Amino acid sequence: FTLFLILTYLVLPVTSGKIFSVFRCETYDYGGGTERHFLVVDHQIECFDEPFGGDHNQTYGWLAVYATIQIFIYPIGIPALYTFLLWEARGMLATDELLEAKSYSKFFFSDS
Repeated sequence: FTLFLILTYLVLPVTSGKIFSVFRCETYDYGGGTERHFLVVDHQIECFDEPFGGDHNQTYGWLAVYATIQIFIYPIGIPALYTFLLWEARGMLATDELLEAKSYSKFFFSDS
């Protein structure tokens, strides 16, 4: 279980960045008031305001849906898991030994 926590801790920042990159689109002006929006990480995928609207291919729509689901799993879910685990272990973490060790380090935080 410890290996799982370490792995999720290491994977979380990179995975979260990749998930949110689905919503980064770049606009290109084709002249005559025509603009097209493409995904920054893959310029073959065209972004649009309504993910499933129009005659566009459905790739961006499905990517947006998948990324939204993944946001609840990674950037929200993993920190929520850590919070839950720490909350459950709060009694064990607040032992007398830990509190005594904390009192020895008070001089690091004193004002004088």
